[in-house]
This record gives sequence, C-alpha cells and structure tokens, in this order.
Amino acid sequence: MADELQSPDVTKNVLPEEVLEDKSKLNKLVSELSDDYSKYMKVDVTTEKSILEDEIEEILTRLDEFTSLVDMVRGDNALCLNQTLPEIHKKCSEIEKVFHQVDRLEDMVKAIKQNLDVMEDKVNEAEVHLDTSSVKKLFNSLQKPLFSKKAAEPKKQIKYEPPVIFRTEDFFPNSNTVEEATGTTEITGSS
Repeated sequence: MADELQSPDVTKNVLPEEVLEDKSKLNKLVSELSDDYSKYMKVDVTTEKSILEDEIEEILTRLDEFTSLVDMVRGDNALCLNQTLPEIHKKCSEIEKVFHQVDRLEDMVKAIKQNLDVMEDKVNEAEVHLDTSSVKKLFNSLQKPLFSKKAAEPKKQIKYEPPVIFRTEDFFPNSNTVEEATGTTEITGSS
C-alpha cells in the first residue's frame, strides 16, 4: 500500500485532490498500523496478577509463622538462660557435694573390707589355737577314761588383741550436722 502512495515531492504535477486522497490513505494506514500495534501490546495480566498475589500472600503467611517461631525460640532461650541454667548450676554444685560423699563412702567401704579381712584372719587364728571343732572334742573325750582323775591340762592362754577398726567419724567428720539436716541417723562403727 505504501508503494501506491507517492509523496508530493516525487511528482511535480500532482493535483490537490490527489494530495488529499493520499493524505487520507496515509492517515488510514497510520490508524490501522496503530490499531495493530495496540492489539499487539494488549496483554491480559489479570490471571498472572492473581497468581502473583496468591504467592505473595502465601510468602507473607510463612514469614509471619517464621517470625512467631523465632519469637518463641527467643522466649525459650531467655527462659533457659535466665531461669533454667542457674538452677542447673545450683544442682550441679549440690551434686558435687554428693560426689565427694560417695568418694568418702568408697574409702570407708575399702577400710571396712580391710578390717573384715583382719578380723577373719584373727578368727581363723583363734580357731586354730583354741581347737573349737566339736568333732575333735568328742573324739578327745572318748579317748580319755570317763572317770579319770587326771588333772586337766591347763590350756595355754593367748592374749587377744582387738584390731583397730574404722570409725565413721574418720570418713564423715560432720555426720552430726548431716543427721540434723536430713533427720536421719547414721550407723557408726565401734572402736
């Protein structure tokens, strides 16, 4: 169509009617071209806009949830740091005292075991020296005549020396204050 139209400069002997007709064709052509371009530029964004708005709304919801979660964690951290941690530290110092008492109790058990070993050795030694077996006594009495007037042989006296045994106060020196605080009594060894 543009080939059909001629510009006024190209042809010198053009009538004014033809010029008007050419201008009107040009205007019509420009109008059609602008309509075509406007149709080309028209885009329906309503569906994309709604999808985008839905996605933004979902992201905002998740952001709110995350913010509330962070606030809860901060609150828990504050509770942990300000309340729970000092309580744990206090209990830890209390349990250190219990650990110390357990160590002393283990030492006492070792001492008791040593004392029992010594006592057992003394009892075994006494049984050997005193000959306390009832079967041996029976046989010895049968060998002697029943009415024998022999004087009984004096038995050799062995002096018994009691071993030194543990004292609870050696391992738990302030057991009286512990008894008063806990309201319990403790079994103590005799010396």
